[in-house]
Amino acid sequence: MIYLDHHGTTPLSSAAKDAIRGALERELANPSSIHRAGRATRGLIEAARSRIASRCGAMARELVFTSGGTEALHLAVHSTATTTPVRAFFVDPGAHPALEAACRSAAKLLGTTAQTLAPTALGAVDVEALAPALADAPQPALVAVSWVQHELGAIANIRSIIDAAQKHGAVVVLDAVQALGKIPVDLGATGAVAAAISAHKVGGPTGVGAAWLRHDRRAAPLTEGGAQERGLRAGTENTLGIIGFGAAAEEIPQRLAAMPELARRRDAFEARVLAIDGVRSTAAPIVRTATAAHFIVSEIAGEELVAALDLDGLCVSSGPACSSGRAGVSKALVAMFPALERLLQGALRVTLAPSTTEAMLGDAATVIERVIPRVRAAR
Repeated sequence: MIYLDHHGTTPLSSAAKDAIRGALERELANPSSIHRAGRATRGLIEAARSRIASRCGAMARELVFTSGGTEALHLAVHSTATTTPVRAFFVDPGAHPALEAACRSAAKLLGTTAQTLAPTALGAVDVEALAPALADAPQPALVAVSWVQHELGAIANIRSIIDAAQKHGAVVVLDAVQALGKIPVDLGATGAVAAAISAHKVGGPTGVGAAWLRHDRRAAPLTEGGAQERGLRAGTENTLGIIGFGAAAEEIPQRLAAMPELARRRDAFEARVLAIDGVRSTAAPIVRTATAAHFIVSEIAGEELVAALDLDGLCVSSGPACSSGRAGVSKALVAMFPALERLLQGALRVTLAPSTTEAMLGDAATVIERVIPRVRAAR
């Protein structure tokens, strides 16, 4: 099996596995308990929090552990929206469904609307159009942006977006889930007020993430019923998941160091796939992470091609894992490239990690070269 769906989930790293195994050897208790075992467990959580904070430019006390990136995005958006309070929402055209849903639910709660920002020809937020949109909107507004787009790996110009937002009194919430471990992330230096990260995109376990809530702003919980996470996220913490996240975060510098070589491997792989008749790249002209290759394949639906490739031992995707099983085109890609809606039926997302070798990519290209003509012939 060749696994090339790392934007969906990057498998558990050796460091995370070792940390979790080590924790299983201990007498873990409820980290909110004040007895010795509880305090020891709390210490493990706080050590992990500090490790993660040091790798994403945050203060440890700014991180609130959640069940994953989706909950972290909802907490980041809802906390910011209700404490500001926000009167208008603007969403990145390439937003992950979780970010869009968070903005729309917060907008409904506050009796206002969320609108999708205009894209440039390359699918990014049109900063030139953002300024007049904010000028015409009720203030304060919230702008929700993907730092790294989950399908194409496109890197947003967050400096320009945040500068434009601040000139109009708007606040910015970042989806940094796909950014962490792929590009340098310094949340405190961005000018954003909140963000979300997730463990399983950097070799940590699934089911754990964190919301970053800037320390100098008020914060509000999304769920209540307990005083955990400084009262900002009720419910007993996922101790093992957090420990694994902390261990995986320690390896982020090594991940970043591997990106230039990974980009070289990706480009060679991409060139082979683009030589196949009827295949084009959606992402090639875009400033993007080394981990992403994205194609449009004519005459074949993306889900059909993914299933056929899987039968030949290649694991890839046609879009975000949270939308798998739903027919149709990615809503984010249609918002980014409205003129390509019909062609985007044949989307193919191939995503890599530092562990992806040249040999793996060569074998993957061979499988794709074999399967695409076969599926077309069968149709």
